[in-house]
Amino acid sequence: MTANISGRSIHLSFIIYHLSVISYQSSVISYQLSVISYQLSVISKVMGGLGTGVWSSFLSPYPLLFPNPYS
Repeated sequence: MTANISGRSIHLSFIIYHLSVISYQSSVISYQLSVISYQLSVISKVMGGLGTGVWSSFLSPYPLLFPNPYS
């Protein structure tokens, strides 16, 4: 009787441990996704700034022919 109860408790503790590992992995994955989205937003801001600078520096003598799409 005691062996059956101890085996069941070991099984339950293993299930709880497995669920905690799964929740930890999902939190790590969500953290990595948030880091990736932050990096993408930084990259898009940098590229947008570069595009604005290049566009205004190259085409500033021709504002009527080439209106700045970033303004």
